[in-house]
Amino acid sequence: MFRNVATPALASRLFISINHPRIAPLTIPLASFGNHAPSIASTPVAARVDRDQGSRNRRNYQERRGTTPLRFLVASSFLSWFSKKSDDESPESQLITIIKRSILSIQREEYQKAEQMLHLALKMAQELQSKDGVTYIYDIMANLAMEVGDFAKAEKLFVNVMQRLFADGFVEDHIKMLHISSKIAHLAQLQGHFDKAAQGFEWTLAKLEEQLKQISDENVRELRELWGITKNWYAQLLMEGKRFAEAKTAFLQAYEAYTEVH
Repeated sequence: MFRNVATPALASRLFISINHPRIAPLTIPLASFGNHAPSIASTPVAARVDRDQGSRNRRNYQERRGTTPLRFLVASSFLSWFSKKSDDESPESQLITIIKRSILSIQREEYQKAEQMLHLALKMAQELQSKDGVTYIYDIMANLAMEVGDFAKAEKLFVNVMQRLFADGFVEDHIKMLHISSKIAHLAQLQGHFDKAAQGFEWTLAKLEEQLKQISDENVRELRELWGITKNWYAQLLMEGKRFAEAKTAFLQAYEAYTEVH
């Protein structure tokens, strides 16, 4: 679908900017990430173009990353579990402090410092045998890798997060899983894997649309927001494929969702 496209830099595009969603994995039974998909890098020349495009996309993403705040996936369950602890000097409280400082370092763009603190936090969480804590830290690490433009590392970390959530009983169309699926598709797009990205976006959008038809509670806002973010990224992908009429429609739909939520 998107083969043999000479892709101009994303930074040169005019597109709607919508906030980042919470963010996933690959070795999972989702239709959007099947290995049977045709590869854009099926020939040596295509492979070189693919790598060059990935490098350009990494630079472009780094240039505009300051406009989109990071959000993290499982903070509420993790931090609420620790909020039961009353001892400020407890290992759990120390772990929370390190995690908060790592997030602050990311916001200040002190990425190396954040990486060091996250590795320390991960070791502490593992010693405390906190499954939620480990998952949460991997999620922050994945976001950090995405923030600095290390998309392959981010994808592997998101895979780890999703696998851990599967092990905890989450189903593939849970809102947390769909957040991750959307980000994996976007990471594929940023690396120039357009067919894989298209499958991921289309699968995620279809699942979101199914749920939006069925529910009418407080989750609608979050689902609608994620649908708009995913639609915006999908519109960018359509632009890369020179499907301009479809891209325009998708951008307008994403903007409508954004104005509804915000």
